[in-house]
Amino acid sequence: MIPRRWQVPILVTAITATCASCKVGALVDTTPVTLGDATRLVFVTQPAGTTAGAPISAMKVSAVDSTGGIVAVFNGRVTLTLANNPSGDQLHGTVTVTAVQGTATFSDVRVDRAATGYTITAHIDGLADGTSAAFDISPGAPVAATYTGQPTNTTAGAAITPAVEVSVVDAFGNPVTQYTGTVTVSLAHDGSVLKDASLLGTTTVSATAGVAEFTDLHINQSGVGYTLGVELPAGSSTTVSQPFDIVPL
Repeated sequence: MIPRRWQVPILVTAITATCASCKVGALVDTTPVTLGDATRLVFVTQPAGTTAGAPISAMKVSAVDSTGGIVAVFNGRVTLTLANNPSGDQLHGTVTVTAVQGTATFSDVRVDRAATGYTITAHIDGLADGTSAAFDISPGAPVAATYTGQPTNTTAGAAITPAVEVSVVDAFGNPVTQYTGTVTVSLAHDGSVLKDASLLGTTTVSATAGVAEFTDLHINQSGVGYTLGVELPAGSSTTVSQPFDIVPL
């Protein structure tokens, strides 16, 4: 029988020995990285242009040797980042993938800001980076309008000057310059005392290159804290302007 005074040290020693074999992150990925005779990463399937927020068509990045042959034993975790980044956005989706038989496949990577000339870098420590061909991201479908010229204070019956101007944007705020449909403005908040003011003038206009300008809007009664709302057809959300006042003549 072990004397009582030795039981605790033996237990502590056993725990210490067990924990000495633990490593932080061991439960995350214990597979050793094999580079083989790879020297660099290359894009074997290039990114293709698409619309903002949509997945880029599947990209494949392979580890190759000095002759350009794919190194099938390579199993490293490859990470993608934007190299040339004209919009200041970042890649979204699964940007780090473990290679299988020398190739990492990225299927849900996207960019949310529209711009031309993006490129992507593929990286893993120990190999030379790979850089993709250039590609473009186009605006998505029009969903709302944003004010590029807010309404300002004016007198009752006088045209709001400068003209109220809005730009049509997609779900990520990208200007949709190809939009030529209509945009409609209305009173969002009636600032008159009796709440019976009218917004007069041309309240529905066609956009040019995604921009709609309302040049002759006027309100027939004085009031404080008026706001305007603009919307596109087909049930888009209404965008409300900053408050403005209409003063008596």
